[in-house]
Amino acid sequence: MSGWVGDVISSFGARGLAALMVLENLFPPIPSEVVLSLAGFLVGRGELGFAEALAASTLGSLVGALALYALGRRAGGASCCATGPTCG
Repeated sequence: MSGWVGDVISSFGARGLAALMVLENLFPPIPSEVVLSLAGFLVGRGELGFAEALAASTLGSLVGALALYALGRRAGGASCCATGPTCG
C-alpha cells in the first residue's frame, strides 16, 4: 500500500497529502499511519515542507471528518440506531 501512497505525495505534494487524509477518513482501509509516516519521511528528505505537511494533513483530516459528520447529520439519528435499541 505504501508504494502508491508515496507516489501520490511525491507527485502532488501537500495537495496529495490532503487528499489522502480525506480518503483515510472516508475509506478506513487506508491507514493514516502509512500516509503520515511517508509524509514525515519526505519532510525529513526536504521534499516537503514541515509547515505545509502539517497544514495539509490537518486540513485533509478535518475535511474528511466534517464530511462524515454531515453524512450522519443528514441521515439522522434513526439511521444510526437502526441496528439496536441502545441509542443515547
